[in-house]
Amino acid sequence: MSYSRHSLKKALQNQVRRLSEAVQTLEERSKRLSTLRLLTFLGGMGLIYVAARTDLVWLFVLCCLAFAGSFAALVLRHRAVDDACEKARIWKELREKHLHRMELDWEGIPAPEATDPDADHPFARDLNLAGLHSLHHLSDTTIYRGAARGCWAG
Repeated sequence: MSYSRHSLKKALQNQVRRLSEAVQTLEERSKRLSTLRLLTFLGGMGLIYVAARTDLVWLFVLCCLAFAGSFAALVLRHRAVDDACEKARIWKELREKHLHRMELDWEGIPAPEATDPDADHPFARDLNLAGLHSLHHLSDTTIYRGAARGCWAG
């Protein structure tokens, strides 16, 4: 099954759009959870204070456990939402970089770390294998800096 350049570009654009919407939704959810955590903390502290003033130890312990459990559950849910948001943001950036590569938009493609080819390499400069606006710059999708150096980095 082969895909045309246009259909791949359209698919990447749709993915970027959906991921942007997901990031926006997750950021809004994260803000709501932040507010809910603050309200839970303040309400829990108030409830614990009132329970401590009643001189009923069982009520105080019950309020402390309820507060700790509900606050911990909110923290875990908030972390999960923030992790999902970060993951969607990374995927969106990756898809955008792929679109820039497809369109040869050099400003949108991150520059490779290894920009100067070895002077002794027989044809690296002639074929534009390394450096800015090179084949290496266009095809380098590595994350680890050492992996991007290639054979001419010495």
